[in-house]
Amino acid sequence: MVKTSSCCMDFLKKARQSKVIAVVIVSTTLLIDYMLLLAIVPVVPPFLWKIHLKEHPEISQNHVDQVHDISTATSYTPAFSNSTFMVEATAQPPMKELESAYLATQSVKIAAVIAAKPAVQIIANIFVGPLIDRIGYHIPLFVGLVVICFTAITFGLGQTYAVLLISVAIQGIGSSCAMSSGMTMLASVYIDPQKRGQVIGICLSAIGIGLVAGPPYGSVMNAFVGKPATFLLLAGITILTGICQVCYSSLKIEKIHANNEAPSMWILLKDPYILLAASSISLVNIVFGVLNSGLPAWLIKTFKSPKWLIGLAYLPLCIAYAVTTNVMSFIPAKTYRWAFALGGVVSSSLGCLCLPFATSFAGTIGPVLLVGIGNGFLEANIFPILADLVDSRHKSTYGSVYAIADIAICFGFAIGPLLLGGLIQVLNFPWILRIVFILLLLYAPLLALLKNAIKHPQSERQPLIDELD
Repeated sequence: MVKTSSCCMDFLKKARQSKVIAVVIVSTTLLIDYMLLLAIVPVVPPFLWKIHLKEHPEISQNHVDQVHDISTATSYTPAFSNSTFMVEATAQPPMKELESAYLATQSVKIAAVIAAKPAVQIIANIFVGPLIDRIGYHIPLFVGLVVICFTAITFGLGQTYAVLLISVAIQGIGSSCAMSSGMTMLASVYIDPQKRGQVIGICLSAIGIGLVAGPPYGSVMNAFVGKPATFLLLAGITILTGICQVCYSSLKIEKIHANNEAPSMWILLKDPYILLAASSISLVNIVFGVLNSGLPAWLIKTFKSPKWLIGLAYLPLCIAYAVTTNVMSFIPAKTYRWAFALGGVVSSSLGCLCLPFATSFAGTIGPVLLVGIGNGFLEANIFPILADLVDSRHKSTYGSVYAIADIAICFGFAIGPLLLGGLIQVLNFPWILRIVFILLLLYAPLLALLKNAIKHPQSERQPLIDELD
């Protein structure tokens, strides 16, 4: 028994010294967070329709009566009156058309659900970033996992729109802790800029996998096993990840050198290069936000797509993002990261331009691929650039700068649905995409300014946070 306990302690000690374990924990955390976020998207429209049917039971009763009338008319077939019976029986719109018409009026509610999480996340990051610089990333990362688990359980068991909205908003707090702490962990553990860029790319590809799996997982699981099982399974995976994180870090508070204070978030925001990099993240994520809130209803209305197929519309985008970020992690392109980021913005803008010209569900694949590739190129290069900017122009702490990056992501996710919800009453979905295309294309050339942003060699930096034990 003593020998077994000693072996377990030795195993835990070796695991805590492994940098690979840090990558696994961060990747899994971000995977669950984004998978939960995107699994909600295809679940919201049928969930709202289900609530509407509960509030208006006469709709379901009328549909049952209509089906009964049609079967009666079909069994009674005199030649002179058959057509008359069928016309009267089909006078009521079918249930699918009623659902499509109702969801077309619920764009504001759908947009509010999708925008709630990033809106709360923006506020949370204002406090989480400086907190990470003070106490380290271990405790905030664990808090993020706890909140994400609570969100999944609440959303799975919730039966009203208010519960849905509140649970998604609370997820913003967990996502803030998870994203900022995770990226800070990677930037602190991996000091070499090239290696750091690789592991950040790997973790961003985990986000891509979450984006890939989230929508089809949500739509298919919700259709076949129901909403509770869909989200309780994610909660279980989150609990396992939290246990692994506790075994790895023991929730310790890191020591910060007294003679080297971390730069405040306000000081970093006054740096024009950091502001430029962060705003580019916001712009490409506006596209994600617009597509998340507007694409499902547009597909249902334009192509009469079945509900289980809606989540698959995001599959090309998410696969492209996952592949692009993973490929970028193995390309030694430190000197040309700004060029890849610029190309990413252009690619996303072209996707927005081409999507309205799709004439079928299959026709949306190409434009959506462009958006995914563009977002992957940008984020896989901007995140390492942010760490390099802090190293060369400020003090080497990363909590605040990655909180700024997370705020930028959330701002894009929040503005996208709000932009859609505000303009959809005046402009249709294709015209909103064209407006976003113009904004991205005008902004893209500014990223060339990042070419000479890194002033000092990386070897001159002095880490603020102590290395892992």
